[in-house]
Amino acid sequence: MRSDQINTALPERTPKYMSAQLSKMVSVEWKPLTLEQKKVVTAEAKPNVEKRCKSRLLGSHSVPIASFQDFHKTMESITKQLLQLKQRTGVEVALFACRSSSDAYERPFHYSTALDHSPNFGLHKSKVKFYKKSLTKYDF
Repeated sequence: MRSDQINTALPERTPKYMSAQLSKMVSVEWKPLTLEQKKVVTAEAKPNVEKRCKSRLLGSHSVPIASFQDFHKTMESITKQLLQLKQRTGVEVALFACRSSSDAYERPFHYSTALDHSPNFGLHKSKVKFYKKSLTKYDF
């Protein structure tokens, strides 16, 4: 970028320009350019700007989205494995997962290998739904 070029052109041991000074210098050079000239000047910097934008998508501000997606992928993997376990061994499983803090974005999750919960767990479907709903109100 132009500001980097200006600062690297300075002799050694010379203090670098501050951003306010650089913006004024670049502005003086930029204003007289035509639209076509501006496109040519910015063409080489465009890939770097796009690269920065992509890396920002993976930045700390997108952590809630990443954790949400990670939670769902993990739960999907676990439910597949539990279903395979039931098919191999006949073991019935009821799984409840809920957030560990109020900062978490995931809603409570439940999974059961049994179609009817009552003989295996002493739970009726209405109780499972009530229990899951109560987890949304509970903060750990």
